[in-house]
Amino acid sequence: MECRNMLALDLGASNGRCLLGRFDGSRLTIDEIARFTNDPVEDRGHLCWDIQRLYADAQAGIRKAACQTEVIHSIGIDSWGVDFGLLDAAGRLMGNPRHYRDAATDGMREAAFARMEPHALYTETGNAFERYNTLFQILGMMKDDPVTVYSAHHLLMIADLFLYFLTGVVATEFTAATTTQLVTAGTQRWSDTVIGAMGIPRALFSEIQLPGAVRGAVTLRTAAELGTGALPVVAVAHHDTASAVAAIPSKGRGRCFLSSGTWSLIGVETVRSWTPQRSGSAIRTRDARTVVVVFSRISWGSGYSRSASETGIRRGARQATTSCASWRTENGHFSP
Repeated sequence: MECRNMLALDLGASNGRCLLGRFDGSRLTIDEIARFTNDPVEDRGHLCWDIQRLYADAQAGIRKAACQTEVIHSIGIDSWGVDFGLLDAAGRLMGNPRHYRDAATDGMREAAFARMEPHALYTETGNAFERYNTLFQILGMMKDDPVTVYSAHHLLMIADLFLYFLTGVVATEFTAATTTQLVTAGTQRWSDTVIGAMGIPRALFSEIQLPGAVRGAVTLRTAAELGTGALPVVAVAHHDTASAVAAIPSKGRGRCFLSSGTWSLIGVETVRSWTPQRSGSAIRTRDARTVVVVFSRISWGSGYSRSASETGIRRGARQATTSCASWRTENGHFSP
């Protein structure tokens, strides 16, 4: 068969990579084309992602890949979960997406529980109550920047935002949607129950697509800038952990996995969706996969060591170690 050249952008909360995969029908080879950092910035008093710089670095990686192969047959993008961007009526991005560690989510769990009883919220979505969940981020924005929220026309998760930049098509991929705490557990539908109870504008949420759907083609203008041609853009499993687990070369279900990146997650694939009665510290993340569900515990990841390293550069190694210990105490990580 003809060799297929597939481009992947892997956007993590610490760094991004551009990878070129070549499949000749029996063998897959993967080459790293580019790697770049993903550093948050302060923007109007909030910790945010420098999304335009990140997109510029991604574009540079795509251009480099286009120069190294005669044709690219498709491109897919994954990213970290929970964070999002808002588009206005003209389709323009309304500022840098906020970082999941931004302080605007402080107190938002309690605000959500005042609108919907915790057990009912957990039963409806299957997500544990992490302070950085998309739901709590939206509530934080509704409190400190309601004009932006109520004038926005679309909410897009990070990988969906990049696909929008490439294709101009608005949609939401399923695995990314399940990190929001706004999807009904065991379904592929936004939870009108939660969205209504929280007072979030329903029009923000676009069609949910399963992984593997072709989102569209790179626009002619963008294709000319990148040197790619109008290649198909595939909505892969957009949550990076989902893509990682989908690629595990294991047979059957029920096998445990450890996915280690900015976060480390330990989980198991199951053949059906289920919501354990004890979410607490034992089950931290519910993250739907292509046809399975993964329940994971958040553990030590490179994001903490990277942040601690940066702290060490500024303040010395002793404070960096103290910073690590502080995160462990405050966030309940390293629990046995």
